[in-house]
Amino acid sequence: MEYAFVLQCLPEAAAIAPLSGAAEQGVGDATLRIHEGYLLIEFKARRDAMIDELKKYERALPSNAKQAHLERRARLDASLATLRALPQSDAHQLVFGDLDNGHLRPAHVRYTDALNSTAKAHWLDRATVQALPRRKHAEMIDYLAQLRALRGVDSETSGTVVVGVSLDGCSMMTIEEFERNEPSLQLSIAHTQSLAAEAAIQHGVEITSRERAARSRGFSR
Repeated sequence: MEYAFVLQCLPEAAAIAPLSGAAEQGVGDATLRIHEGYLLIEFKARRDAMIDELKKYERALPSNAKQAHLERRARLDASLATLRALPQSDAHQLVFGDLDNGHLRPAHVRYTDALNSTAKAHWLDRATVQALPRRKHAEMIDYLAQLRALRGVDSETSGTVVVGVSLDGCSMMTIEEFERNEPSLQLSIAHTQSLAAEAAIQHGVEITSRERAARSRGFSR
């Protein structure tokens, strides 16, 4: 789904920062910056895979309750309700794959509403991503702190993450450094799309003529 999102939905003005390791467990799969606003994205193959988020919140449960599914589900529901009450949660999105006339297409729903069957999902493209709610750096940092607290994640052990990709390679910093210093990294969207296109070929994903054209202009490894 990450490949499809980059190829089909990433606006030209955006910079995407994939997270890894403990930071991914404590925060999410990626942050997206469009101009001065930030979004937090969780990628899933399908919407119903949101139930897999159970494991991210069970750290905060007593050890004797971690194996009880009802306790884990109750913890997830309570955590999502707490997050939903925060105004910044509108910039936290679940992005998943769904079929549109037989073709896989990215869709989204607010992360805190993903398990609510009455919450309507919407298709994503570059224009709709550009229009998604975004939050300023300080607002997003406050949200991340509360999200990690609900997941029982110690911020001092959140690990190293990739916070930007450019033609010169990757820039690395910890999630704490990201929070202390708003990154001013420039992302080459064309280069990122070419890397995603090559990965997509290996996974049998159809490449559009636009991506083929970008690769033919030299944006390939």
